[in-house]
Amino acid sequence: MQKRIVSALMVLLLVISSVFTPLGLFSAGAATLLDGTYSAAAVVEGYLDDELPPYTVTMGLEIRDGVIHNITYSTDMTSDLWAENEYYVEDAFTHLKNAASGRDNLDGIDAFSGATYVSNAMISASARALRDALEDPSGTLITPQVRPADARTALFYSAEKGAVFNVINENADAQIYYTMDGSLPIPSENSGAMPAAGNVITVSAASLAEDTSVVLKVAAIRGSVDSTVVEVPIVFLTKDGGVGIKQYNAVEYCSFGYNVQLIVTTTNGVITEIRDNQTVPGAGNQGYWEDALQLFARGTPRSLIGKTLPEIAELRTAASGTAEQKADAVTGATVVSNTAKYAIIKGLREEPFYYSPNTLEAPSITSDDGYFVFDNTLTEAVLRVEAPEGAAAHYTLDGTEPNPASPSVQDGALTIPNGGGAVELRVASFSNDGQRSDVAAKTLLFVPCMGIYNDGTYSRAHTAAR
Repeated sequence: MQKRIVSALMVLLLVISSVFTPLGLFSAGAATLLDGTYSAAAVVEGYLDDELPPYTVTMGLEIRDGVIHNITYSTDMTSDLWAENEYYVEDAFTHLKNAASGRDNLDGIDAFSGATYVSNAMISASARALRDALEDPSGTLITPQVRPADARTALFYSAEKGAVFNVINENADAQIYYTMDGSLPIPSENSGAMPAAGNVITVSAASLAEDTSVVLKVAAIRGSVDSTVVEVPIVFLTKDGGVGIKQYNAVEYCSFGYNVQLIVTTTNGVITEIRDNQTVPGAGNQGYWEDALQLFARGTPRSLIGKTLPEIAELRTAASGTAEQKADAVTGATVVSNTAKYAIIKGLREEPFYYSPNTLEAPSITSDDGYFVFDNTLTEAVLRVEAPEGAAAHYTLDGTEPNPASPSVQDGALTIPNGGGAVELRVASFSNDGQRSDVAAKTLLFVPCMGIYNDGTYSRAHTAAR
């Protein structure tokens, strides 16, 4: 039996915007690669929901002194398609060539983010070509490729829903086996190794009572020969979000070159508010970010408000997937939608920066320009104060705690008279069943205005004295 090499891809540590890629492709193990030139082809299909016609990419590998010396490629793209996709194909090829040169295997080489479909095809074809270079291919199996069936980009799953993986097995007459308990998926050594049904692996986790990390191990087996073992870390999420109101910082890097920064509020484990926390999309990305903001608003078709952590994990936001696989993303802003999804998942798995045992949310207080400093020549200032649905907001202006007998905010608008300096606003929500929220507080300042300069160009002549 050949020596097994266990390869692990720590998917959960990858930049979240990158597309999930095949786990382990080929390892020669102790086998020898014969010098020469070898080629194999693979079909690129499924990109842009099948709007781009399938095409073939053929990879050529030159083996010298037992390692990959050079790699070439060709495609049967039409000239029109090539003009539109040359950039992606070249990026995918350069990534593979740089990663594989000088090696005798392709283990751990992932698809290039942004050119995933052609990159996967190039890696698959190269794996087949490399197998042809083996001195004794009968004693070596190509490592199976394990991919999430719904094309999600990080392996967080609802424990209730479980996980489904597609396995690409390019070994004739080889059976796929897997385990979930940390043991090797080799039936000759482990009676607990389970055969995959039709190259599909379904992992059930409905019995879990709390968030649990497991490692799916997969191998191809043919007689006494087994492939490299692929390890796939998975996190199953449960519904238990605890009691009370919690707020979390949620940050995730977007492949467009900026961090998505959010503040997420939950009540008893259910998301009740998502606020932008000074995300700076940068030039050219503002429009996409503004489109994605509908994810955080109440009442929009794709709103995340009202969802639990496991429900967020099951959102279909695969940026490079089919229409079904990205059905929950904002059209035209799929990458940002996917980034926001995983920012929220990661954020909610950290410790909250705020906690209250109360389950009624405090009112939100906003002003037109985001500031609470006003010209002291004004007689009053108007703020927006909004309590949760079904609750009333009561306030004080002298720094004391509001109660149900305090004045109430009408229709979300609060007019505050100029008190000649600082005004201490305190607001709380009160429900009909006797619940009271924490207090939301703002200090308003009425100060002398230093003037406002209008945009424009101005000039004035001045004659200097001699």
